[in-house]
Amino acid sequence: PDCIETVTLLANYILKSTWPTGDAIQSTLSSSNSGGESPTWQIYIDKTLLARGNITEALLCSSTDGSILSSTPGFMLKTYQAEIPQEDGTDKQETVHEAKNLIQLMNGSKPSQGMRINEIKYQIIRTAIDEVSNCYSVHGKKTMGGCCVFHTGKIFIIATFDERKDQTSVGCASVVSDLAKHLKDT
Repeated sequence: PDCIETVTLLANYILKSTWPTGDAIQSTLSSSNSGGESPTWQIYIDKTLLARGNITEALLCSSTDGSILSSTPGFMLKTYQAEIPQEDGTDKQETVHEAKNLIQLMNGSKPSQGMRINEIKYQIIRTAIDEVSNCYSVHGKKTMGGCCVFHTGKIFIIATFDERKDQTSVGCASVVSDLAKHLKDT
């Protein structure tokens, strides 16, 4: 009975919530440059992406400048110094701009610093147009986990999964794909 009551309560909350659509998405994107998170966008993180248990961390950001709309605590696109492997086999200290690199990657060009999110480097294992959402997607792998990034047009949806928590790439991508379809269609 407790589980049914919880699901019913959550379903009613989601149905009664105000979700950004059309002009509201653009308005929120425009106001996101002020640095504050929108409570409306946080609902997508908490109730849509994390609620099913297939995702560890998630982030929504503008596809034009990488400004954060909402995220799980501490999960962000960062700027920092790192040793970057060079073509000649040496490493070179470089400034990593994760947002800039992500924009480049999601526009079809692999950044020289690779895919890095929240100071973690992911090996790109797949890029494709997702069949469900019809959005461009990039899938990355790291030890015992990975990530997926979907480009809905105005927004990037980034999510990670942790195999130690019985989360999978397929489960993570499925949840993100559903949200990407919703955001692309609005």
